[in-house]
Amino acid sequence: MHKRKDRTMRLLSLIVACTAASASADHFDIGALVSDGRIETWAADHTFGQYFNPERVFAGEMDMIAGSVVGDEPGFYFQNGTVFGGAFVGFNIRAALRVWDPLAPSNAPGTNFQVMPPSTLTFGDSVLGTVTTPTFDPPSPITGLQVLIPSMGVDFHFPMTLNNPAEGIFLVELELRTSLAGVQNSAPFWLVLNYGMDEPEHERAVDFVKEHIVPAPGTAAMLGLAALCLRRRRS
Repeated sequence: MHKRKDRTMRLLSLIVACTAASASADHFDIGALVSDGRIETWAADHTFGQYFNPERVFAGEMDMIAGSVVGDEPGFYFQNGTVFGGAFVGFNIRAALRVWDPLAPSNAPGTNFQVMPPSTLTFGDSVLGTVTTPTFDPPSPITGLQVLIPSMGVDFHFPMTLNNPAEGIFLVELELRTSLAGVQNSAPFWLVLNYGMDEPEHERAVDFVKEHIVPAPGTAAMLGLAALCLRRRRS
């Protein structure tokens, strides 16, 4: 009888754990692979040493600690035997920070994350060096920080500090780069960082980015094909 009860309790615990993992499915580390000569970002979990699926939207939380609003999630996770072993991997900042408007519609492109707030986000510290998001969109990506990736893999977290902070959900657009020969920068990916807002609102913001900001798969290829067809018609 006791053994059956113990098995039931273990099963219930497993169900609760799986449900919790599903509810926080966007809170992954950033993984990286090479696909067709280009860096591809993946949802990764350093705890289990796994890459799950290609992903371009990652969530993180920031908190007030000792008078500063700081965070280090999401981190970057490279598996043992990574193709980037012995090479540098870093990021570039592609755009100014954007802030979520909880009162704006969230069911169509261009209806949210349109405002550039007074806040900026600084990556790094006195040891790593620092780079800060611009106050306006730059004409070309700003070179960010980089780290040397060991062949046995690494779980690495860049410190982040929100300057001139106010409660809100902030959007950061980045791309990955590497010193690995012949490998192009990644497609843009986004961090959705929450400071002081409730988690359902954070999840709503993450969903908006996935649905309305990340280009649909194949969009670039379709645009290229359309341009080719137009040139052929004109000729």
